[in-house]
Amino acid sequence: MKQVFRIAVMRWTTVVGAILTIISVALVTSLSLNAFAIAKSAAAVSRNSLAGPEVVDASAQAKYVAKLTAEKEAAEEVASEKAAAESASAASRNQTAKATPKTTPIATAQPTTYSYNRLIIPKIGLSTALATVGLTAAGAVDVNSSTAAWFNQSAAPGTTSGVYSATFVDGHNPGIFSRLGALAAGDQITISLANGAGDYTYTVCAAETVNLASVDMSKALSRQCGGSQGLNLMTCEGAYTGDTRAQRLIVYAGR
Repeated sequence: MKQVFRIAVMRWTTVVGAILTIISVALVTSLSLNAFAIAKSAAAVSRNSLAGPEVVDASAQAKYVAKLTAEKEAAEEVASEKAAAESASAASRNQTAKATPKTTPIATAQPTTYSYNRLIIPKIGLSTALATVGLTAAGAVDVNSSTAAWFNQSAAPGTTSGVYSATFVDGHNPGIFSRLGALAAGDQITISLANGAGDYTYTVCAAETVNLASVDMSKALSRQCGGSQGLNLMTCEGAYTGDTRAQRLIVYAGR
């Protein structure tokens, strides 16, 4: 009986030892697995800690690059718009230059000067250049040797301006006024201005021949036909006395 008991006790002890061994192995295995898991987790955490700054740096770098790219694109857009605006402005100036004809600048206005082109008297077939004369050293109205002449102190043709109210024109006979005596009331006399100011036509109202000593120059230089403007023509007439003729023929016209 005791032998049997010992055998039973030994078997129980063996079983218990085996169970304890199994439990120990399980515990060791579990602990090892937990330690491995903890170590793996720690390693992951460590890797994440180390990766963190890199991730942050990469993000910041990406943002910086994106900012530079945006600024570059904005600058390029501004430059493109400026170039387009300059091109459009140049095109507009070119178009304006093509559309606008070139003009010669207008010179500063000068004081009016009279350049009388022609004296025209259809009745006697006369069309002559008209010169300008003043007074001689003796104080007499001068006469041009080859053509009719306007006395520059008398009224300018087409006006009443001047020291005297009528336009006064003289000429030689024989010469340019050889046929002046054929004029009568109603005949016309035209003065044409070379500067394009116009043609002025006067109508004869009277004519007279007077002795040289009796010539009234005040009358000869004044309007005699009514109207606002007068034109009086004078030439020599009659027989010669010395180097001049004895009379003067004066034709009065007005407009």
